[in-house]
Amino acid sequence: HKNKMSSLAASRADNFYFPPEWRPEMGGISKFQGSKGANQYEQYGIIRFELPFDGWCLGCGRHMSKGLRFNAKKDKAGKYLST
Repeated sequence: HKNKMSSLAASRADNFYFPPEWRPEMGGISKFQGSKGANQYEQYGIIRFELPFDGWCLGCGRHMSKGLRFNAKKDKAGKYLST
């Protein structure tokens, strides 16, 4: 007695499932299915970075050590991205 997989189950097992309504000119499958993005930059435009060396805040004079992490939002500034 052999186990038979339906064609949908077989195609999903190989990660080659394409919805019947989707056409290549519509863009990627993820976009078609409404994916918001894989990471917080793609979802919200937020990146995380850390200081490469010690420094001081020019506003309050507080010391910030190497490796201190910050969240920043990337915005367009002309043809460049700004944080």
